[in-house]
Amino acid sequence: MKRERITIKKRIAKKIEFRNKQVGFIGVQQKTTNDDDMLKEQAFEKKKRKQMDELDRLRIYGDGKKPVNVSLLSRDEMRTGVKIKEPSVVYEIKDYGIYKKQELIDYDVIIYVSSYNRCEKLVKLLKQLYSQESYYSYKIIIMNDGSTDSRYSKLKKNYPKAIYLKNEVNGGREFYWQTTNTIFNEIKKFDSHAVIQIDDDFILCNGFINKLMNKFFDLKKENNSYMGIRYHIGSFNENDIITKDYYDRTKRFQAFDGGSLFDIQFLKLINFKIKDDISINYKYNQSHVWNNLNNFAKNLGVMIYTTENSLAVHDDGGFSKMHPEYGIKRKIHTKNFIDDTENNT
Repeated sequence: MKRERITIKKRIAKKIEFRNKQVGFIGVQQKTTNDDDMLKEQAFEKKKRKQMDELDRLRIYGDGKKPVNVSLLSRDEMRTGVKIKEPSVVYEIKDYGIYKKQELIDYDVIIYVSSYNRCEKLVKLLKQLYSQESYYSYKIIIMNDGSTDSRYSKLKKNYPKAIYLKNEVNGGREFYWQTTNTIFNEIKKFDSHAVIQIDDDFILCNGFINKLMNKFFDLKKENNSYMGIRYHIGSFNENDIITKDYYDRTKRFQAFDGGSLFDIQFLKLINFKIKDDISINYKYNQSHVWNNLNNFAKNLGVMIYTTENSLAVHDDGGFSKMHPEYGIKRKIHTKNFIDDTENNT
């Protein structure tokens, strides 16, 4: 018990040190260590450790307390297509009225990438973005999340059109919500139609911006309830086959995750801000950024669309900078990459 307390104190001290260093950059207030911190840390350690499948389900679907209009499928059900008895969770899609495209904008889309010590992958991604022909105007935001690689300092010079943000200390997965809020705070300075989040280890399909933005505007014209697009399909099992049920929103909640587009109206609804969530257990590779965004979608009646093909390939090589141990054990395999399909349209 004594050793556990020492470990907890060290973790608390590390968190406080990080938060103190963030003062004036992300607006985090300083805290002092006290008994309440200790109790919160102990509660944090004990929460959500029962089963990995349950943790994954919470990461994707939220806490399930709000009424939702779909029956959820587990990962095994999506792979095999065999329905297992599962509690039903439903939500009501809100009618946001007839879509009217905004005419006066700064850029059609804002693209942001957060990166930590994967400069070579980030550069490859930036080269892809800037070399693609696009009839949509865009602005790229790069977030250097406290990288120790000196090559990041050259990005300003090499990509002068991009906006460059930097965390002095790596926030990692645990403080990704603060990093995202910093990026969102920059995004809200511009008028645009949509925002695209890209992982720094993505390899994009041909015509990525055009394909994704075309789909966005088609959906907006069809039904203004569509407020987000998930454009990357991943699985922890390389042999998984994605069934039709995966795309069926009456059977599975279509969730935001790494590789998503957000309607700017959706970000305005949440005031460009992610909330902290002390219930998330980072030991199991969760980030409350996606948990928050998915709960917002449910609470606001926002529909999320999943593309039939992945528009990017996850190229982490089995190693996650955010969570190394987890990344090695559970590598994400991209499914149905559009450039590998016969009908590349």
